[in-house]
Amino acid sequence: APATAVLLAAAVFALAGLPPFSLFLSEILIVQAAWRADHMLLTALVLVLILVAFASLVSHLQRVLFGEAAAGVPRGEPVTAPLALLAVPLGVLAWVGVMPPEPLQRLLTHAAEVLRP
Repeated sequence: APATAVLLAAAVFALAGLPPFSLFLSEILIVQAAWRADHMLLTALVLVLILVAFASLVSHLQRVLFGEAAAGVPRGEPVTAPLALLAVPLGVLAWVGVMPPEPLQRLLTHAAEVLRP
């Protein structure tokens, strides 16, 4: 199911916080705020946890996408309207990650400032 595989991979990348998805911006703001506040241990811990989460998600994704298919599962898939509609939320996530709306940007900035002493 190549179309579903692409959408699944994009969803996992969004969940992992890779650019251009919106979670990447919040991760960067949190790390940046901790770094500026001289919380080096906290910064290192956050980065390690982000890497562990990313490695876990990509490991599972790799097994799902490239593992052995179950017997009797047909290859390929028709591109239908419900499948195409799954791309809409991913597009919105990418758009918010590239050009976040002003209220969301203020909210994320305020959340990052909470870490500052």
